[in-house]
Amino acid sequence: MKHSILILFSILSISLTAQLPDIGDASNKAQKIFDQANLSSEKIQELVANFGVDMVLDLATDKAFQNDAQIFIPLPSEYNSIKEKVVRYGGEKLVNSVETKLNEAAEQTIEYAKPHIKSAVQGLTLASIVDILANNKNGLTNYLENRSYQNIVSDLEPIVKNKLSETGTYQGLNDVFKLYRRYAGFFGRSIPDGPDLETYVAQKAAKALFIKLAQREASFRAEKLSLLMRN
Repeated sequence: MKHSILILFSILSISLTAQLPDIGDASNKAQKIFDQANLSSEKIQELVANFGVDMVLDLATDKAFQNDAQIFIPLPSEYNSIKEKVVRYGGEKLVNSVETKLNEAAEQTIEYAKPHIKSAVQGLTLASIVDILANNKNGLTNYLENRSYQNIVSDLEPIVKNKLSETGTYQGLNDVFKLYRRYAGFFGRSIPDGPDLETYVAQKAAKALFIKLAQREASFRAEKLSLLMRN
């Protein structure tokens, strides 16, 4: 079954990138493979859901964010000048502690994205799969993101807030500000407005999911293409 699914996506990718005069040609080929492999829309939905959920599980592990420079969550950029000065004044450990807690909050709450990924695939049909593959190399990722990103963020925000409160992250950020005011003189009296930390972390966590899915999708398609060529 898995073998047939891989061939299906490879054939669709090749057919569509070859610029067939009629998208129906690709759809007809796909339908034949669906029928031969006894594939239903439910099975396709399950495949794509697993594609997303597997990445959620990968991110919901210790230091998944902390050790990945691409998705590491720093202090909000509004505080970059504060961060630079605090580190210069000997507060590097304090800054690192806050940033570690931001990343840990993402790692410990991203699992709540799973039901939204599963819900996002419910509208997938053969026609939508063909359209996805025809229009974007990261089409599956974009499909999931467009239908789940905001729901994931909304769901994560209160959970992240509780986690940040439990770990003293808000107080840690205030301590960063205090240290900045102590040593920055006149220029340290004003702290720029930044985002609510829970919203910031929820958005960064959701974005990280789709960044990593896009990477996996590209590799996944390359593997499918290779499989097709070997057959």
